[in-house]
Amino acid sequence: MKFTCLTEIYAPREKVVKLWINPNNLQHWQNGFESHKSVSGSAGELGSKSLLTYNNKGSIFDLEETVVENNLPDSFEGEYEHVTMTNRMRSTFVALDSKTTIWKAEIHYTQFNGFAMKLFGFFGKRIFKKQTQKWLDNFKAFVEKDN
Repeated sequence: MKFTCLTEIYAPREKVVKLWINPNNLQHWQNGFESHKSVSGSAGELGSKSLLTYNNKGSIFDLEETVVENNLPDSFEGEYEHVTMTNRMRSTFVALDSKTTIWKAEIHYTQFNGFAMKLFGFFGKRIFKKQTQKWLDNFKAFVEKDN
């Protein structure tokens, strides 16, 4: 399953990327985010791994992030693994002008584990896309509140 989300952020690209790459800011735009822990390598370095922990209505789950590409401030790609699924997210940041940035997120779910998740993955594209767009919109609001 593949889809793309984007948002136009009224802030310079340098500021957008600086706020986006800082794991301490995840709590401000990713609902349920609880913690970020480096597992191996230096944060943001190609091949480095981190553990992201979330709380979804009392249900705790972890995602393991592996940095696949880091060409910031232009682009960043990570692979996110959970027992039920694996996906890749490629984020690109384009400066429209000195005060406006487009964040484009390309998502590719590469694996669903178990019958229920495979079924949900097949029929749930709209739900996955809606959640991703919500996080992009939350990030936009977080960045713009300081402007």
